[in-house]
Amino acid sequence: MVALLSFFSVAQDSSDIKVKKKLLPHYTILQYAGNMGFLSVGTGYLFSKRRMALGLQLGYLPKSIGGATIGTITIKYIYSPWEIKKDEFFIVPLNVGMNLTNTYSNLVERRWPSHYPKGYYPWIPALNFGFFIGSSIFYRFNKKDEYKNRLGLFYELGITSRLVELWYDNPDVVHIHNLYNLSFGLQYRFR
Repeated sequence: MVALLSFFSVAQDSSDIKVKKKLLPHYTILQYAGNMGFLSVGTGYLFSKRRMALGLQLGYLPKSIGGATIGTITIKYIYSPWEIKKDEFFIVPLNVGMNLTNTYSNLVERRWPSHYPKGYYPWIPALNFGFFIGSSIFYRFNKKDEYKNRLGLFYELGITSRLVELWYDNPDVVHIHNLYNLSFGLQYRFR
């Protein structure tokens, strides 16, 4: 407790403020669907000349929609090879990415039950890999800095490893058109 109090009582000079500002995330996101819950919110960082993003999202699917209450934590990576600037608008014609989602629900096992031999399934039941492709458009509110204060709309067409596995094991039940998901969202870039 003393260490925590002393941390907050340290005098802030301009170098402390600069360091803290560099640690602040670059964007915040609100997403509908995408196998990360009915709604998910998150934040993240841009790097490599703002062509790559790495973020963390928390999702929620209510029982009334999914049959059980489900929570998710997702690590999401996005690559955007280029953007087109048109006045105050920035169009990103291609976003590709992947995510790793950990699911929290009483319907999803955290690990395989003991009646399965060790190594019978090579994956963790609650983890799911996803891949997606999409596009986005941003409007810039800050006329002086083209990177600050951008509000964007995006969509993603995705597929998950678990659905591919289900389709592979049960092609008569899970059809190929059931593998894909469509999601929409908002992203606000504040720096």
